[in-house]
Amino acid sequence: LFIGPRGSACGLHVDTAGSNFWMLLLAGRKRWTIYPRECAAALAPSFVQGHDAAFDAGRALSAADRYEFDLSPGELLFVPAGSPHTVTNLEHTSAISANYIDESNLDLALTELRVAALSNPEAAALHSQLACLPTERACMNFAL
Repeated sequence: LFIGPRGSACGLHVDTAGSNFWMLLLAGRKRWTIYPRECAAALAPSFVQGHDAAFDAGRALSAADRYEFDLSPGELLFVPAGSPHTVTNLEHTSAISANYIDESNLDLALTELRVAALSNPEAAALHSQLACLPTERACMNFAL
């Protein structure tokens, strides 16, 4: 659940653990900017263990491809795993959302969780659970 006042914002970041993200806006309007995941490296990411990647992109932002739009009540948004994005609340807002991992981003999630597992037991446990999900592939054997 996201509830935010007019003018509040979330800086440019990538959601943690290689997860996809969806949001259904219930009230208010939000201005979104989403960059293709292929642009992430050019946007100067910095990583703090246990947090989303943050960016200090400076001039790289003005040259990068991006999607900019306003989200209105009743609209549903999908942000693919690894896509840098930022959002500003144009009005008081409320929304429901979730991050998730499925076949489309499982490999990315396993890679990110494997790194996080070096210092975070919860990430190690989640990695172990995801590595053995029943998929079309056999149970993956990723040693930590």
